[in-house]
Amino acid sequence: MPPTTWSHLRKTIKNCPYTDCPRNENKLPILFGREETSLSKIKIAIVSQDPGASLREKFSCSGEIEEYLVRECASPLLPKNKRGLPYRMRKIFSKSFDLRNDEIYWTHALKCVPKENDREIGKMWKKCAPYCVNHFKNELKLIPSNELVIIAIGNYALALCRYLLEDKPLKRAKGIMEFVRNIDPEKKFTFNEKEISLFPFLHPSHREQVLRRWDKNCEIKNKEKKFIEMIRRI
Repeated sequence: MPPTTWSHLRKTIKNCPYTDCPRNENKLPILFGREETSLSKIKIAIVSQDPGASLREKFSCSGEIEEYLVRECASPLLPKNKRGLPYRMRKIFSKSFDLRNDEIYWTHALKCVPKENDREIGKMWKKCAPYCVNHFKNELKLIPSNELVIIAIGNYALALCRYLLEDKPLKRAKGIMEFVRNIDPEKKFTFNEKEISLFPFLHPSHREQVLRRWDKNCEIKNKEKKFIEMIRRI
């Protein structure tokens, strides 16, 4: 049976039932805790690829990692790491936010911190994603709102979202630049009776390099600016 409460979902992810997942050994799964009453506040769900591998060097357990990321998003000061997700999200919203009790919610396409490095996802995606997508479905089902904005950051997050919303192949985690250029930001998708707006963004770890090389006419940059304007009006 799928989880019926947020606390049940957290326990399910922390004790993941998919025993043949390649990330099971020494896994550090991340799902931010929320009170059941706060779920009705959620209007925006951010989906990124997975928690950064560098977090293994700093923290010994999932709880410490979650606390750190919550602080990074909620602090009145911008995070120092300009290539990190908390910094990028704070710039998109132009404000700090409380991941545990706010209209903004953040989740990861793959729930566990990588064992070695952030590039590991390239090897792991096809094996892990079919399991983690089930967790993502349950997250969305537990959010009561009938209207939801999803921000997909990077190719892997976008692949997860397109699999759910457009029935695209889950294993094809590429093509985000073309999708950013061509998507109609007014388009609505449906999932579990929800009306969903999807806004894709390049991953901050390599965004500047990609824009310098492949966005000479600033198409991607201007489209992301338009997305941000729309998101801030919500």
